[in-house]
Amino acid sequence: MTAGHDELQVLMGAYVLGGLSEADHAAFAEHLRDCPVCQRELAQVSGIPRLLDLASDAALMPAAESSNEPAMPEPAVVLALVRARRRRTRMLTTVAAAVLAVAMFGAGTAIGMNLGRTPTPSAAARISASPAAGSQASVQVAFVTKQWGTELQVEGAGLPTAGEMTLWVYDTGGRDTQVATWSATNSGKVKLTTACSSQLGDIQRVELTTLSGTVIATAQR
Repeated sequence: MTAGHDELQVLMGAYVLGGLSEADHAAFAEHLRDCPVCQRELAQVSGIPRLLDLASDAALMPAAESSNEPAMPEPAVVLALVRARRRRTRMLTTVAAAVLAVAMFGAGTAIGMNLGRTPTPSAAARISASPAAGSQASVQVAFVTKQWGTELQVEGAGLPTAGEMTLWVYDTGGRDTQVATWSATNSGKVKLTTACSSQLGDIQRVELTTLSGTVIATAQR
């Protein structure tokens, strides 16, 4: 069996319960020797079958009729024990899968589950840009503070439907940085995310222009 880490890791539940084929058992055992992640997860769940086995045996043990003579199980009792064993095997599989899922969640791993999406960061500021004379542009600029600078989220409508456009950031240090360029759309709309190294507090204004430099809209801070 040739498989990667993720494919082998899902065998852990069956490995703990002793339900793997010889080939799969050998493949997982070999993987386990060199994988500290699986070693830690196995240590967390390896004792569960034994604990459940002890609890089940204690609950199903027939009581002796006297202290001197061991009880002889009747056929009905034997049948009940067999059925209980089968139910316990199914329960062990379910419990092992649940425990493994919890262990893998703690390790930052999930199998067959969605751990959720990364939340969208909240904008520290949002500005409506003023259209230039003769422009019908409606532009919103949201600023998201980052450790390395500022992320800009731009949404625009009523923009030119031909040519190319650029987005510029001007800061208090005298820098004018072109942070984006794109071709016009037939709808006159745009939605983009870009960034600059300037901190939010240093940004003075953002300008949307044509490629030739004609100002379409300005977001002044």
